[in-house]
Amino acid sequence: MSFPLNELNKNADGERRQAARAIDSFRYDAEEDTAPEGDFSRLSEYPSMSDAEFYAARYTGDIYYLRGYVGETYTSDGWVSLEPGRRAEYAGLFSWLHNRGFYAQNQQSVLRDALGRDTEAPVEVSVVNAGAYSKYLYAPYEAAIPDEPDIYRIGDENLLAGGFRGEREYKLILSGGTVSDYELLYNELNNAFGRGDTNAVEYLKSENGYRDFVYENYLEIPEEARSSIQDFLDGFVPPEDGLTFNDAKAIADSYINSLPYSDMPEASYYKGDFITDFLSKSREGNSLQFSTVETLLFRYLGIPARYVEGYILTEDELETAKNGGAVTIRPESLRAWTEIYRDGVGFVPFELDPPELYLHDQMMTDQITEPEPPEDEHSDPHIMLLRILLLVLAVIVILLAAGFAIFAIRRAYIRRHYKRILTITDNSEAVSLTTAYLIWVVSHAGIPYKNGSLHDLCPEFEELFGRDMRQKYAEVIGIQQQAIFSDLVIYDEERAMVTGFLNEVVGLIGKQAGLPRRFRLKWVDCVI
Repeated sequence: MSFPLNELNKNADGERRQAARAIDSFRYDAEEDTAPEGDFSRLSEYPSMSDAEFYAARYTGDIYYLRGYVGETYTSDGWVSLEPGRRAEYAGLFSWLHNRGFYAQNQQSVLRDALGRDTEAPVEVSVVNAGAYSKYLYAPYEAAIPDEPDIYRIGDENLLAGGFRGEREYKLILSGGTVSDYELLYNELNNAFGRGDTNAVEYLKSENGYRDFVYENYLEIPEEARSSIQDFLDGFVPPEDGLTFNDAKAIADSYINSLPYSDMPEASYYKGDFITDFLSKSREGNSLQFSTVETLLFRYLGIPARYVEGYILTEDELETAKNGGAVTIRPESLRAWTEIYRDGVGFVPFELDPPELYLHDQMMTDQITEPEPPEDEHSDPHIMLLRILLLVLAVIVILLAAGFAIFAIRRAYIRRHYKRILTITDNSEAVSLTTAYLIWVVSHAGIPYKNGSLHDLCPEFEELFGRDMRQKYAEVIGIQQQAIFSDLVIYDEERAMVTGFLNEVVGLIGKQAGLPRRFRLKWVDCVI
């Protein structure tokens, strides 16, 4: 009797995984085997996961996600970590990041510090792991770690506990803010970078390096799973230039919310590919099943995503811990979720709206229609019409004058930012800021930058400005990468080349635009 080679390899991988799991169970023993750690081949052996407590807690305040296991690569029967060989390719990058003080495990804390958001006195919180694996330091996205994580770690996907038996008690540092503020942080970071804030610039140098690693590793989907996701989306294919972050969220939310929710899904055994089998049958599941669908769905839509298992913490529980108590990791708080990468900010948890089972009753209020004012029977209609016309004319004149003044002031303010770049003495910083300004300029000419590498814009530069400009743009990006990621000196000639290219692009944009478009580019967009 013979077996297909891929089945033999799959069985061997499964046996190795079970052996590793047995060793972990001995080292980091939990009261019960509560978390599958991405292994869906034995879902029937795990207790059912109820999300009732989670959804009920969402109505009482913020929810804190304590990240533990992180699945990076999807296989036919679950999630595994990146292959060691592939991870080793990024040893130099993570050594550089860690030497700069950038650790992705507490990226939001690093960002808040760069933006000056952590104005509250930090609070040390005790954590007691009562029943989960002691392999991980379960920590919320908002937390900082008293001691820096392992400087030799490659990937920074989670926090591993020290010692052969792990840690049952440890400390975390919290200094205000929640992960749900990530859009505010994103906007503040953009504004700070636009002002040329030094801390924001230095932070983005590190984040850009980490972002390359994220996009190179957390968009992959096996072909069978990709086909199943496309069928789930009714054949939708993302546009070649990608989707915006918010558009991808909206699509994911609408499709995932169509799946039937159940604390105890009927299907607990899957044949073949997990996601294909799940989507072709009942599609009924809880956070374990849904998080896998969400993660692959976001990857399909062009947003880096990872599968996570961990524990939830309510706002009341955290406040108790801040006031001298302790956070307790309880097996019944186990949950799976998807984390998606928000450029500039880092990984953030993605959660759906609660299913109808947990929705609270909503109160309805009667609409009150205010009575219309009575007509003035004694008014002369001709005089009233003349007064109205004169009033409208006066308002139009005032608005035109105010509008022109606002446009002029706004243009002077925005253009001042570019003039300030010209005064910077450090060539590396000037090249970095000039390139960012260039990307902002061309976004108004039909070359929007969404996610990914700046090199991806080369075809758009050629289509809009010609092959010669494409080659020059590639040279500019090469100089920018050298300025950000190396210690090499940026010479005056290289800086002049970047500045000259920006001026040439601005001139071409103006020549290609008609009169109405030129007015918008000059007074509304303030580009030319």
